[in-house]
Amino acid sequence: MNDSFSLDGKVIVVTGGTGVLGKSFISCIAEVGGTVGILGRNRKMAEESATRINRCGGKAIALCADVTKRNELNNARKLMLDTYGKIDGLVNAAGGIFHEGIIEDNGDILNLNINGLKKVMDLNLWGTVLPTQVFGEAIIRNGEGVIVNISSLAAKRVISGIMGYGLAKSAVEYFTKGIAVELSRKHGDAIRINAIVPGFFTADQSTKLLSGTKKAIEKHNNEILKRTPFKRLGGCDELNGTLIWLLSRASKFVTGTTVIVDGGFNINSGI
Repeated sequence: MNDSFSLDGKVIVVTGGTGVLGKSFISCIAEVGGTVGILGRNRKMAEESATRINRCGGKAIALCADVTKRNELNNARKLMLDTYGKIDGLVNAAGGIFHEGIIEDNGDILNLNINGLKKVMDLNLWGTVLPTQVFGEAIIRNGEGVIVNISSLAAKRVISGIMGYGLAKSAVEYFTKGIAVELSRKHGDAIRINAIVPGFFTADQSTKLLSGTKKAIEKHNNEILKRTPFKRLGGCDELNGTLIWLLSRASKFVTGTTVIVDGGFNINSGI
């Protein structure tokens, strides 16, 4: 059974590999035998992470690219293939929220910053679609592989202030389902794609952007905890088990699904 969860010999690209979740993902992939392509815009951070993993006996390479720019993604794919000869998997962990895409408490919902919404959509939606196209081509050429997208509770529940982010992540979930069907029609069970839906975690970017001050952040977190049966925020490493399951042979009959990891927040009516 343990071998089913192994990524030994697998080559996995992680976008957003220099972010908080991405750093946790690349470490756990390396720990179970996977070779990691650490993709991010910050070359120095990607190289530092790759050096750390290689020194610990793992295998990793830094890939400097913007997930919204196809030419940079093409260059990253070429480097991966030139170095390792194949790509077995992709984790689309790049994403985030921008101030321009936030609706303030006293903001006019009918006068949204369209450019701000587009910026959030570009990163979170097209920053998932483009890497899937670019690296997915190599995965298909390899004959089999797995793609894991990162969604959000904002795709399940309305979270005040982050309309653009919720729109983008809802679209990511539909994209996950739609492409899973299309890939299966052409390739059977050889190519799988699923999504993880994180709840609220200790390094949640939206908390800081929406709340600002320390006091406001504490209030925001308390509201979250009231609605979370576990009565705590998650730790980034608590997504790792789900990630490895979806990337490995242990989930070989799973595709087009979303796995919620949220301490019970989504199912709680509050009563």
